[in-house]
Amino acid sequence: MTATFPLDPLATAAGIVLGQIGGQQAADGTPGGIAELALRIGVSASTVKRRRVTGLSWDEADDWAGALGYLPNEVWGPRWYDDLEGVGLPPAAAVNAAKTACPRGHAYDAVDGRGRRCCRTCWRDRQAAHRARSAEESANPQLAQVVTATQPTLWDAA
Repeated sequence: MTATFPLDPLATAAGIVLGQIGGQQAADGTPGGIAELALRIGVSASTVKRRRVTGLSWDEADDWAGALGYLPNEVWGPRWYDDLEGVGLPPAAAVNAAKTACPRGHAYDAVDGRGRRCCRTCWRDRQAAHRARSAEESANPQLAQVVTATQPTLWDAA
């Protein structure tokens, strides 16, 4: 099963009225309707007409919204990917995507630098532990030397 996304919300977000017949021109000769949308996205008008009937695939929805300067959730709503039930995510990823709390029970309320969900409480705890270790190592330089001396090296393995 492939999910499809309607074309009309994309045109509405771009401020384009498609109307019943595409390709209308304004009085000054500029393209309107389907022709204007096709020009702004960079595809042919016949492709836009065809997609108005068949709908956009997941990749087309993402690409066409991006070509107009929008994110898909700005066009089709914040849960636009819910229509992709079982299409875009493998089963394990879908299970993890449905989780709302971290393993310690805190709500996922932040996004880290790699775009992954995390909870701020656990992140603060990890930062505090790291700062405590760093402060302890800087106060006791011999501790830092012991840690590095006990780690195996490549030439020890031979």
